[in-house]
Amino acid sequence: LLGISTVTFGSIMFYIEHESNGVMFNSIMTGCWWALVTITTLGYGDIHPITIGGKIIGSVLLTFGMVFLTLPMTIIVSKFGSVYERENRKLYPHKEMTDSISNSKEDSLSNINNSRSRTT
Repeated sequence: LLGISTVTFGSIMFYIEHESNGVMFNSIMTGCWWALVTITTLGYGDIHPITIGGKIIGSVLLTFGMVFLTLPMTIIVSKFGSVYERENRKLYPHKEMTDSISNSKEDSLSNINNSRSRTT
């Protein structure tokens, strides 16, 4: 998907910009380089559009790149969190028991304090 988007938007940008901005967009490969840098939000600034059409295409591509990179990232982070917890449970099995014991002690103490405050 990244490769297809890079070639597609790079070609579009070349055909839009090469008349007005032939120094920066002198080939389709240069347009592809610009598209790749824009999709990944690196934004070196060495190549940039100067026409209104180029700027609109650049804005669309930047938005597409942010969505393209952001949506999978939430899935990756969620999966990493679940794997991290599972591995932690394997390495420290007594930690869960300690946490549950301390939680039950806190619950017991709060129940005792509540019952004492009701009787007085």
